Amino acid sequence: ICEEGDAEEQQKICNVLGRLCLEQGEYRKALSWHVREVSICEELMDAGGVDARLYVAAAIAWRKVGEANASLGRVDDALAAHLRQLEMARRSEDLREVQRAQVMTSNGYRLRGEALRATDEYVADEDFQRAYDHAADALAIASDLAGLKLQVDSGNHSAAVGEEEDEMVTISLIALGSSLDVMGKHKQAVEQYKGALGRARRRGDHNTEALVLNNVAQCYVQMEDLARAEKYASKDVEISERLGVGLRLALAYNSLGDVQFRLFKYHEAERSFEKSLEQFMLIKDESVNRESASNNLGMVGEAIRSQNRIHQLLEQATFSMNWRDKSKLHKELALEHSSLSQFSSEADHWKHRLDILKEHQDPSDLQSKLDLCETLSALSVALENAKDPASALTFCRQDLEHRTELQDTEGRAASLCQLGNILESLGDPGGAIQAYKEARELAQDSHALAIEINVVENLEYVYRKLQRTEERDRCIEELRSLRVAQAVQEKDQRWRSHGDGDSEDHHIIERQVTNMDSIDGAHERTLLEATAAQHCMLRSEHHRSRPKRHKHLAGSSLLEDIDALEIAVEKENFSEGDTRLRTLKRLKVGSLDKTTHISSSSENLNTQSESDDSTFAMMPISQSPPHRESIPPMEESSPSRICRLVPEETQEDIRIRRNFMNAGYVVV
Repeated sequence: ICEEGDAEEQQKICNVLGRLCLEQGEYRKALSWHVREVSICEELMDAGGVDARLYVAAAIAWRKVGEANASLGRVDDALAAHLRQLEMARRSEDLREVQRAQVMTSNGYRLRGEALRATDEYVADEDFQRAYDHAADALAIASDLAGLKLQVDSGNHSAAVGEEEDEMVTISLIALGSSLDVMGKHKQAVEQYKGALGRARRRGDHNTEALVLNNVAQCYVQMEDLARAEKYASKDVEISERLGVGLRLALAYNSLGDVQFRLFKYHEAERSFEKSLEQFMLIKDESVNRESASNNLGMVGEAIRSQNRIHQLLEQATFSMNWRDKSKLHKELALEHSSLSQFSSEADHWKHRLDILKEHQDPSDLQSKLDLCETLSALSVALENAKDPASALTFCRQDLEHRTELQDTEGRAASLCQLGNILESLGDPGGAIQAYKEARELAQDSHALAIEINVVENLEYVYRKLQRTEERDRCIEELRSLRVAQAVQEKDQRWRSHGDGDSEDHHIIERQVTNMDSIDGAHERTLLEATAAQHCMLRSEHHRSRPKRHKHLAGSSLLEDIDALEIAVEKENFSEGDTRLRTLKRLKVGSLDKTTHISSSSENLNTQSESDDSTFAMMPISQSPPHRESIPPMEESSPSRICRLVPEETQEDIRIRRNFMNAGYVVV
């Protein structure tokens, strides 16, 4: 029928088929139908049949193209489609269609901003502002059509209007609230959401009511008002259960589980996540991230195990314990509380351990001094995570004094790195930059490559916030060189530990670095070290290396814990404003890997595997599916660098290949 009918009939049939595919979650099929619909509309326009109805049809087709692309995670294509939708709507001079296009364009800018926020904060901020502007325009049009004079900065949107106009005002308020939310203006966002909530309830629109309840709950989470967040999330579940099974109910339970998890109600959160996963498994939508829901359930299970471990440790405590056992007990308790993001409790236990160590310190014992430094450093980090940077600064400086006395160059570099983090938190970016630069010099002197990478990452972060583009770009270039050297170093050490450091049957790397002009002396040194090695493995660009903290947190190998947490962050793709993501960013501290810095056997913990697993209790929970990039294709141009890999390509090799190509190599 579609092939035999006239063009207008074909356009209508493509629209119906595309909408059906969208409703079924078959987004690729929907996209193909709506792209075909757009082509037909453009052919009709080219044929000279342009009128208002055709422009409206084209606007609707572009809107559906944008919705399909957004569902597939193609945010750039989605935004481009909505901009075309807005163009067609304006040509039609249909204010209702213009209002809808303004809302969708606002959503398009917001989604792209969220995708860019981790990599380019400034572009993201510009997108968020554009999202706000388009949402404000949409509300102005809706209010004019409804005969109202609604103010953008007012939450008083309760005046009664016709049902169609009322719905237009509602979706405009939701778009405005969403743009304010991503801009960090959560209180203003709640005001807009509540205006939309009242209108949805008055119309009996329970789907919109549930959506807005969820949004309000998330705003209160960001405002750290968890009691109100739980109230709105519970109401969301109640409404969604009446609507029946499906994505809405899955997201409602997931949101409630998130809030319960943050309130440390782990058993209740576990039940909520179980119900969320049940609903997710019933959905055929190809964009639904079931793995994320499963991870949330596993995460809360680890939190419960950590909580049980804390109870076991407390039961083991007795008044007759000697000071060494008490010190070990407080250290283990601090680690478990850290894995649960209970930073105030963690800090309390580090303080108890510090008091014990000071009381029994042996000035002639090197290990005693190292244990003291370890505790001071851990306490500083815990206090910063607990949002007490002033106290954190005091203990960090004490740690730095002790390490200076011990002539511990690498430890001083780590302490200065932490000092920079705290000063940045206190609003002293100049002091932070100075501390980072001193830390870098010490890291280079002690050949602590991991600490140097960490420091440069922190410098890049501060320069980005200060909009010092030139320094930021230089840091990014230096990081590439340093990571190559680190990857070579790690792989070489791994093979040496297995006795096959001289084997040539593994990945053989041949490099020809032809352009060194843009690399300063320090990084030329590290890159040349990398070039001299024959074995190399690069870690993911998104999986940034972190140096180990001193053995107090490396009792559970903090390097592995933070790396695992950051992988989870990448998978979950959650908001930059999340407080626990900020916590992860602040865990940028140095290492003490020298053999003289390792704690005695009496201080070694038996919690390695438990702590590695329980770290996932710190992971925030997200409802949005991750955006995974495919491995970029190899270019045909002549390579300046060559990487040879073994024929049997494992999952590890795929990561290696991807990152060598990102670094400018060609895999042959």
